[in-house]
Amino acid sequence: MKFELSIARRYLYQKRRIGFITLITYFSIIGLILGTGALETTLSILNGFDEEYKAKIIGFEAQIQVVTFHNDGTKDYRMVEDILKENPEIIGVSPYIEREALIRKGRDVAEGIIVKGVDEEKFFNVVDVREIIKEGKYELRRRDEEKYPGIIVGINVAEKLNISIDDVVVLMSPQRLSEDFSQPVLKVFTVKGIFNTGLYEYDDTYVYIPLKSAQELFMFGDSVTGISARIKDTETADEVCNKINSKLFYPHYARTWFDTHNMIFQWMDTLNVPVLLVLGMIALVGVFNLVSTLIMIVVEKKRDIGILKSMGANKKSVMKVFLYEGIVIGGLGVGIGSAIGFALCWLQDKYKFFSLNEDIYLVSYLPVSIRFSDFLLIGSAALILCIVATVYPAWRASRLLPTDAIRYE
Repeated sequence: MKFELSIARRYLYQKRRIGFITLITYFSIIGLILGTGALETTLSILNGFDEEYKAKIIGFEAQIQVVTFHNDGTKDYRMVEDILKENPEIIGVSPYIEREALIRKGRDVAEGIIVKGVDEEKFFNVVDVREIIKEGKYELRRRDEEKYPGIIVGINVAEKLNISIDDVVVLMSPQRLSEDFSQPVLKVFTVKGIFNTGLYEYDDTYVYIPLKSAQELFMFGDSVTGISARIKDTETADEVCNKINSKLFYPHYARTWFDTHNMIFQWMDTLNVPVLLVLGMIALVGVFNLVSTLIMIVVEKKRDIGILKSMGANKKSVMKVFLYEGIVIGGLGVGIGSAIGFALCWLQDKYKFFSLNEDIYLVSYLPVSIRFSDFLLIGSAALILCIVATVYPAWRASRLLPTDAIRYE
């Protein structure tokens, strides 16, 4: 072992003549632990929110939707389907109707919902709804022995109306009035399944019914409100969307799932910068504490520096002693902080100790995504800052003259 590193270790672990310096050293390490751990944990949480939202949205909605500017629906959806199928990136296409309605069970008060009418066979190629069915099954068609077509409701809708499998519910369309009685159009359904996406926005408002039933409920005839499409690679959604728009005709246009949920992702991007800056300041405080610690150590070890130089140690060797000491202190703080941050993230990811209010955060628990690249990047950056911070105190120590260092000793 080099003698510079040996001396640095001895300086680090030996009892100080001035106890205050030892206290500052501990504060430096604690500051680096808190700064590094908090920054890595927060970044993992932000990544967790981003991935959780994307996964849940993709599991419920198609990556690309073709709708009309006036939002009154289209009869030309079969032509649009043919245009979509021409793109090799698209692997599934399905028409749908999406409109607001009211749902009621028995004499209960009606609740406002969003009805999504889908073609059962085609919709499987776009969104695998079976993955989110928690009770019952995904079955919308009316069998010969059944009186009413099927409906699948969100778990929050089921809880509010006390809905169970095989219950009969009524949907009312307040937008379309019957020509004969000037009353909302009513249709009766049998509950076949209850889904749970984990996103409050969907579980509290959406229900699925057959496309044909939705056309009758909203008096749409042979029209639909949109056509959904699934693509091979989610990251190419914008590129595929632009190609589709270049072939579509008025009043149709394509939009991606990013466009539909733009507010959520903008909020997350806006949140990332200030949070990381504030927590990064904690790490910087630890770095400045490290500078203070090393300067105090240089002052305390002034006599030792003079003795080392009088014995033949050059400026480079003295500088290395304090560089090594700063690196050890910084390495301890960054290493322990990273270990604590990783442990907290792993425990939350596995056991989900911290829950959230679904009404506000759209998820029921604090999501965490552990990316080793982020831990490596933050740890490396913090360690580099610590090394840079040790340069000035080490340089000051190397500039001391032996006569000045031991004159008053």
